[in-house]
Amino acid sequence: MLIVYGSKHCPDCTAAKEALDENGTAYEFVDILESLDNLHEYIVIRDRNDAVFEKVKKVEGLGIPMFVADDGSVSLNVNNYLK
Repeated sequence: MLIVYGSKHCPDCTAAKEALDENGTAYEFVDILESLDNLHEYIVIRDRNDAVFEKVKKVEGLGIPMFVADDGSVSLNVNNYLK
């Protein structure tokens, strides 16, 4: 199942969740601000995927929402998961 890392306070995350819901895409949402474990999980994945986050880091962005597919691939683009 698709895992979406983000925050309920993030407007981009809210929009991504709405798009996935409207599309009927099953996903699990992990709020990175809900617990230190969630934040740590997000940071580990982010730091292991430099190519995905290169542009985000240059502009000192956070990089959410972040999508992790069943195969472990990571993306910052919700359109990759819309039918």
